[in-house]
Amino acid sequence: MERHSIDYSLLITTLLLMAIGIMMVYSSSAILAQDVYHNSYYFLKKEVIFMVMGIAMLFVCRSIDYHLYYKLTYPLLFLSILLLMLVFIPGLGHRAGGAQRWINVAGFTLQPSEVAKISVIIFMAYTKL
Repeated sequence: MERHSIDYSLLITTLLLMAIGIMMVYSSSAILAQDVYHNSYYFLKKEVIFMVMGIAMLFVCRSIDYHLYYKLTYPLLFLSILLLMLVFIPGLGHRAGGAQRWINVAGFTLQPSEVAKISVIIFMAYTKL
């Protein structure tokens, strides 16, 4: 597999946006976290964990040959549509904030629209729309 160079301007911009996001999460949730969880860093810790997972996924996805994404275009679209329909099944669909947009399985929640966003991006790149 050939080695690709890193677009440092894009990487630095992404890391700066993540840093700003972390500051915003802490500044907007510290008081609530202290009142509810008795730890003002509760939401900050969760955000940092997800940020590290996101950076790891960035490098994992970067190392995958893009031809594999082409082969997965239609299966990803099918999976997205299936997940979007599962939201309406009682017991699987989870209501939050007045809208039923989540799938709740074994304590893990997933918002199918996030999977659909990536699937649509891959599909549009595949069809060159």
